[in-house]
Amino acid sequence: MGLIASSICVSSFCFSYPTSMLTSDPAEETEDAGRTLPRSMMWSVYLNGAMGFIMAITMCFCLGNLSDIVNTPTGFPFIQVFYNATNSYTATNIMVTIVIITLTACCASQLATAARQLWSFARDKGVPFSIWLAYVCLYLISLEVIADLSI
Repeated sequence: MGLIASSICVSSFCFSYPTSMLTSDPAEETEDAGRTLPRSMMWSVYLNGAMGFIMAITMCFCLGNLSDIVNTPTGFPFIQVFYNATNSYTATNIMVTIVIITLTACCASQLATAARQLWSFARDKGVPFSIWLAYVCLYLISLEVIADLSI
């Protein structure tokens, strides 16, 4: 069971570092934000990194035969790890679906975070093409910023 949990949660370790944006959102309501926010950002990095490291170590101890995993016919070793843990195609497909949904959500949240930060810099005229990037349409999302980040 530890292998299954660590395999699914390893994606949270890969995407744990953008969580500083989540800790900076309540900046206006925080007392002594200049001191509290950097500490909370660093604690989020430390705790997520430590939990991800523990999950990665757990997964390494539960892998089994490494040559079978590397030379898997699926082409994706993590799918073979799931299959070795469950011996069920259905359970493997469900776990792969969970990973795909999680990674897709992480990509969307990272794009939103980067778009917010780029817009903030553009609003303060800190990047080239600030007027174009800082424009906000009331009916659509800021396509200029997302298009710039997608390049």
